[in-house]
This record gives sequence, structure tokens and C-alpha cells, in this order.
Amino acid sequence: MTANLELAIMDDNQVDMRDLSMCIERAIGEIKAQGIPDKRRNRLTDIGMISINTVMLSFGLELALKGALQRAGQKPPREHDLKKIHERLPQDDQERIAELWQNELWLSQEAKDMGSLTFFSLHSDDFIKWRYLESPKTDIKDTDLYGAIMIVNEVSFE
Repeated sequence: MTANLELAIMDDNQVDMRDLSMCIERAIGEIKAQGIPDKRRNRLTDIGMISINTVMLSFGLELALKGALQRAGQKPPREHDLKKIHERLPQDDQERIAELWQNELWLSQEAKDMGSLTFFSLHSDDFIKWRYLESPKTDIKDTDLYGAIMIVNEVSFE
């Protein structure tokens, strides 16, 4: 990962989605670092932050997967389903993601136990559901999404 991140343009004149994914990852980290003053925090604010984190981290993971496809010479699909995008990756990349999965520090034990394939299936439509507040979940572990982004980006940078 470079210190001075630039948005690279791929051969087909598209933005390198891995770079964009890393921008989202960094921006969310900055938002979290700033925090919300205690006097302004309440349940609605917390739900809002969970929604923002989930939507943006899901989008970041989608971009990381699409960036991995770009690096493999494939055109990214125009869809948001993480499972379907993951399945389009070359088999070697899928296997490398599964291999790195168990050692990623950001992943909860629950995410490690389910493995990458189940994780991408379980979270396949988080970007859509959270964006329109259709998800019944209120306790999602955003660190799992963060860890998944890091793994996918690591595989596509190798």
C-alpha cells in the first residue's frame, strides 16, 4: 500500500477500483478517529454510524473485489452482489483469499469460522439493504467488512 494514494486509471479508462476501495477504507477510519462527542451521541446517532459504516464498507469491499477482477483482466460486473463478484475471481485469487482469511486480525472469530465463501454469501447484499434501511441487523461487525477489504486488496496487490 502506497503512502501517496492516487486513483489510477486502468487500460479500459476505468478508475482502479482497488484504489477507490482504499480511499473509502481510509475515510471511514478518519471518521471513526474523530469520534462523536458524548453530548451529541444517542441511539439514533449510533444507528446512523452503523448504517454509514456498513454501507460504505460493503461498497468498499465490492470495489476491492471488482478491482481484483480488473487486475485479473476482467471487466467488473455492473452489480452489487458480493458473492457473485467473488465467484468471478480467478480460482487462485479465491483460494488465496480463503487462505488469508484465518489469519486476518480484523476478522471476528465468528467470521473466521464461517470462512470467506459463507461470509461473501451472508453479506452479498448488505450494500443495498443497508442503503435503503431494509436490513433487520443492528449488530453487524464492521471490523469484519474492514478485514475482508484488506484481504481482497492484499490478494490483488500480490
